[in-house]
Amino acid sequence: MLNNEIKKKLRTLKQQEIGIRTNYGDIEAGGIRLIWDQYFSTKSIDDQTVKYSLKKLSEMNHDDRKEVFDAFFCSVFIQHYKENGIPVTDMFDMGLLSYFGLPATATMEDIKSRFRHLAKINHPDKGGNSDVFIEILDAYEQLTSKF
Repeated sequence: MLNNEIKKKLRTLKQQEIGIRTNYGDIEAGGIRLIWDQYFSTKSIDDQTVKYSLKKLSEMNHDDRKEVFDAFFCSVFIQHYKENGIPVTDMFDMGLLSYFGLPATATMEDIKSRFRHLAKINHPDKGGNSDVFIEILDAYEQLTSKF
């Protein structure tokens, strides 16, 4: 993806965050600190003050950029929920989801399916590593303990 295309996408993401966090104009945008400013910058190709510089984004493949954008939107919605007093206790832990190789948008069905797949591969009775199997079980229990 060319830098100009990435910049255009990033500007769109910024406008979407402003829309989400201001209820599309119902609230003044001037006083909010944007999540976008922590993730991205369009000013410098190698801005070290953000998580994902233009250089990093341009070096990523499409799927990796999609994961970054998904994580960004997850952060935006978490912040929006906090600002509006909506509990975020039903959301899944991002670290555990990434351990399973799942995106932030994963559903409970996605988690169950991935767990079964990993458990089958790593089960000690099937020649898998018991330590890895136990880690998978622990992660699954943590993800499902809320429900």
